[in-house]
Amino acid sequence: VLRGPVKCIEDSLSPLGQRAFDQSPTVRLALLECIAQLLRDYIDRYSFHHRLLPLLVCGLTDEVEEVQMRAADLYLTVGAQYLDENDQELKDETDFGERHKQEGRTELQRSVGCCTLIQRNLSKIVPPLLRDMQEWTVSTRIKSASVLCLMLGLAGEQSIQQLPTILTGLYTAGADENAIVRAKALECADELGRYLPIDTLCDLVLPAVCTACGGKSKLSATVVVSSSSAVSALNILSRCLSAYHTEGRPTEPAQLQLKKTLEMLSRDEVCHSGEVARHHAILAVVDQVLAMAALGTLVQVSFCAFSLLVKVLTLATDDATRQRVHELISRQASLRGMANSSDLFAVHMADILARLQEFDTVTSSNVISMAALCPVLQGAGPAVAAHLDSIVPLLKRSVVDGVDASSKLDFFEMLAGLLERADETFDAEQTFGSYVVDIARSIYFPNLVWKAGRTLAALRAAVMGSLLVLLQCRCVEQQHIVAIAAELSPLVISGMEDESTAGRLLSVHVLRRTLQLGGTRIDVDSLHKLYPELMKRLDDIDDEIRLHCLQAWSTYFSCFPLDYDSAFYGAHVDVMFKDLLVHLDDSSSEIQSGVLAVLKEGSRLDREKLQAMLAKAAPRHRVATYCEQLAAHLARASS
Repeated sequence: VLRGPVKCIEDSLSPLGQRAFDQSPTVRLALLECIAQLLRDYIDRYSFHHRLLPLLVCGLTDEVEEVQMRAADLYLTVGAQYLDENDQELKDETDFGERHKQEGRTELQRSVGCCTLIQRNLSKIVPPLLRDMQEWTVSTRIKSASVLCLMLGLAGEQSIQQLPTILTGLYTAGADENAIVRAKALECADELGRYLPIDTLCDLVLPAVCTACGGKSKLSATVVVSSSSAVSALNILSRCLSAYHTEGRPTEPAQLQLKKTLEMLSRDEVCHSGEVARHHAILAVVDQVLAMAALGTLVQVSFCAFSLLVKVLTLATDDATRQRVHELISRQASLRGMANSSDLFAVHMADILARLQEFDTVTSSNVISMAALCPVLQGAGPAVAAHLDSIVPLLKRSVVDGVDASSKLDFFEMLAGLLERADETFDAEQTFGSYVVDIARSIYFPNLVWKAGRTLAALRAAVMGSLLVLLQCRCVEQQHIVAIAAELSPLVISGMEDESTAGRLLSVHVLRRTLQLGGTRIDVDSLHKLYPELMKRLDDIDDEIRLHCLQAWSTYFSCFPLDYDSAFYGAHVDVMFKDLLVHLDDSSSEIQSGVLAVLKEGSRLDREKLQAMLAKAAPRHRVATYCEQLAAHLARASS
């Protein structure tokens, strides 16, 4: 072959390439010897460098250490010969080239001849190598990806000329079904990040990410990438940034690219996805941006990074992603010298709220954006109180007609959680009381109106539960209840008739809390309208509701004024006492004890009338114990 025509070596290269995958290490060693001899001695070897070098570099990725070491020795010999043959041309590189003298480089990377061979033939080597990375056989894809990684390390900054082509191949390899191929693609990204300018990488990768996610980039997208490779492109970007930062390269050029990177990732088509892998890839890029950003740059990109993290937190469907977002928010706060993440929420609260105000009332993007309000309010802590003028309108928009029931359900659960610690959130500045009536009328009452359907029944139960938490806040006072009592009463009564057990139970709780707050300021006529509904609940099929209803009865009687005219309202008193005496003979001893306590409390309305009615009812009761106890109590009270 050495002395034959060109056709001899051309016919030999394909069989030689197949022997690179031979099972025997002896055969692979013989192949390396053959390739090295051709690279040294073949008369027209320069014309075949691009076809022979990959076979020799392939030996550097061999699983047998002996084969690797022999391949390195042979390549160093070939590189030294090439340097001797081109010593004048490469003299400046040999004498003044800094890359070959840097610490941490392998012996091959310090060899000017070895690196130059790859640099000058990379344009011919890369295309077929990338085609092999898409072969149907796994072993070929793994070997090709390994060879490309080594060649990028040897080519260094000269690989920039082939960067668009290389990145296209890496996006595909990064989405490969084989984990080893994916890992090798990321190692290739490490090599690119070590040597290439950060602005060039970002200008090529960011448009590719946007295009892969279905968007349009203003930048020139010279890299072709399929929609299935979006996650792969993000992972490649993350590893490039990581390698650039780890290598300790100049940070000034990188600062200009960080904001551009975050802005691209914040675009709806990129981050608005339910894909867990994409969320993790985005968070990996944000992690690198935070690591690379100088303090001055971090302040500039802080809101962009924060809003992106909030978006991912809003769309996250798994706990691992949510936990990672919270870790990055805490890290961002720490890098900015803040005590905790709540301080970061406080700094960006106004900007986030202003952005949410820009959306239409009921659109798909608004639903996503309004969902972002939840984690912001949950994380902001006391800062919420300072922005109530902006927050309350947003809360109202979250539950308007047209928003689906599941979104409303999540919203009211979130709102209940915030109200449970209102002293640390809404009422941190003790100003929330002035918003209570407006919130009750605009947010709660419209969603308590009865509508058919199980989902809406569950929603009403959630709304009633959240309303109960609101009424339990320390800032809610008697004057607030008096202001909304006329509107609240029919809704609570309707809720006590709900088909949902949870809805009926929570309605009873809300009624009791309303009575506690309203006290004697609730007018007698309104009280008279309530006892028929309380009587109905004593016949409820659920004993828990009956027991809580008895607690509401005790509170109910305490609302009657001391000067209540029992003679004038005698008919109402008769009905209440009569029905309660019936339940004093209930089959449940627990209910009987509860009714006894209620009658003791209610006896103050007309003790004599109750004594008379008890005397008539007692003989018909199966158990006389409770009648005797009530009679004894009335006798003591009379004396």
